[in-house]
Amino acid sequence: MSKNLKLEKCILDDEWDNFLEKSPDQSIFFSKIYLESINTNLGLYKCLKGEEVRALVALCEDKNKRNIVANDLLIYSGICFGAPTNNQNFPQQISERHNLTNFIINELVSIYDSLDFQLGPNFNDIRPFQWHNYNNDVLGRFLVDIRYTSYLDIGALKNIGSIEAEKFLENLSSTRRQEIRWSIKNKIETKVSDDIELFISFYKRTLAKSDIQVSNQLEKNLSYLVDSLITLKKAKMYISLSKNGEPASIAVIGFDTLRAYYLFGANNPDIRDQRTGTAVLWHAFKELSTKGITQIDLEGVNSPQRGWFKLSFGGKLIPYFHIIYPK
Repeated sequence: MSKNLKLEKCILDDEWDNFLEKSPDQSIFFSKIYLESINTNLGLYKCLKGEEVRALVALCEDKNKRNIVANDLLIYSGICFGAPTNNQNFPQQISERHNLTNFIINELVSIYDSLDFQLGPNFNDIRPFQWHNYNNDVLGRFLVDIRYTSYLDIGALKNIGSIEAEKFLENLSSTRRQEIRWSIKNKIETKVSDDIELFISFYKRTLAKSDIQVSNQLEKNLSYLVDSLITLKKAKMYISLSKNGEPASIAVIGFDTLRAYYLFGANNPDIRDQRTGTAVLWHAFKELSTKGITQIDLEGVNSPQRGWFKLSFGGKLIPYFHIIYPK
């Protein structure tokens, strides 16, 4: 089954992004610009069937290039499949993905001592990970941990006042609707900005409230990533102002041809009334919808407070998988 498959090291080039553009599994996290901007060692591979590339692999390596490690800035990674080829029907597509995954993970465990990464939400067949060395823990098994994000359809917001937009509002929690009405009543202003320094300041202070310190290296990497994405028009930074006109809440939204992604958010801790956290996303959703973006990945609902906040916008709960080897 894997006789004509091979896994080869590759680089981030136009061929990488051309493949990604046609993939039903594409995400901003796999894009050349994103991967180039997170300032880490990358394990990049292409999986070929004969001479045709059928999947890409993007992972973060440790400094010795012996282990695949998690990276705070790379939410989804792992395997990205190519578009169906040769008029494949659905069962054939499922079979090919299964075979490619099985081959790739067997290659990866022979290259690296350990693996730690998160697959994208479109990756839904984890049987090859579960079946690897089945009934033989001595040889090494995979640990598969389920995580969740939320996909929110925002296309209806391009026509505020329409029946579709009203249905969108009906799906919001009562708290979220109240805070949107508050932002409208108080004429809360939201603007697009490129003030990276302000964002980093808010981000560090927001995390500090939870006793999380941002290292100098992470601060540098995050600043460079957001600046690169905004400069190359792969992201926008939205800032909502308080009633007094002070910067209050910031959201960084990335996007590709399929959807938008809520990448980072931060609040001004000096402002006690944080209803602008709802306002900044509400205005971002409306503005993005006018640009033809119909869906946003709110990127993780895996802690109680952030989870309930993001799900209160009425999105769908979507699973994805955290992979560890050996378990």
